[in-house]
Amino acid sequence: MAIEGNTQSFGVDELLQTVAMNRGGGKLEIQCLDFHQKKQGREFYFEQGSLRIVTFQKVPCLDFSTFIPRVGVIPPKQWEELCRQKPLDGKTLKEYVDEKVLQKLVERFYENELLEVLSWNNADFVYHPEVKWQEELGEVDPYLLVCMPIERTVMEVLRQLDELEV
Repeated sequence: MAIEGNTQSFGVDELLQTVAMNRGGGKLEIQCLDFHQKKQGREFYFEQGSLRIVTFQKVPCLDFSTFIPRVGVIPPKQWEELCRQKPLDGKTLKEYVDEKVLQKLVERFYENELLEVLSWNNADFVYHPEVKWQEELGEVDPYLLVCMPIERTVMEVLRQLDELEV
C-alpha cells in the first residue's frame, strides 16, 4: 500500500526514519516544480533500511562521465585516456580510482541528492514499500549501488541543512 503526501504537511525525513526503524525497503518518489516551473524529481530505492540507489525517471542520477571530472580524482591526462575506453562505468573506473574512494564518492553524491530533496518546501511524494529496485531497474552498474543506513544518512543531511539555515 502506497503512502502519498506533500512535504508541506508531512516531512520526508519522518517517512524515511519510519522506513529505517522498520528496516523497510521500497521506493520513494518525490517531485516538485523548480523556479522555472520545470518538473524535478528523484526516486530513492531502499532495502532493509538502507539506501541503495537514486534515480530520476528510473535512470541512475549519477553519471560517472560528468561526475568524476568535477571531483578531480583522476588527473586530466588519465581522464582523456579513460574517456576513449568504453563503457565508462565503475568497473573501468576502479582501474584508476581506489574502490573504497569510488564508493565514498557515490555515497557523497547520494547524500547531496537527499540534501537537495529534503530542502524542497512543496513537493509531492509517494512511498511504495513493496517495490524492489532489482525488479524496476534491472541490471545496474554495481558501483552505483550503496548500502547507506537511512537513519544515519538522514541525520547527517538534516545536520547539513541546519548549518545552511544559520
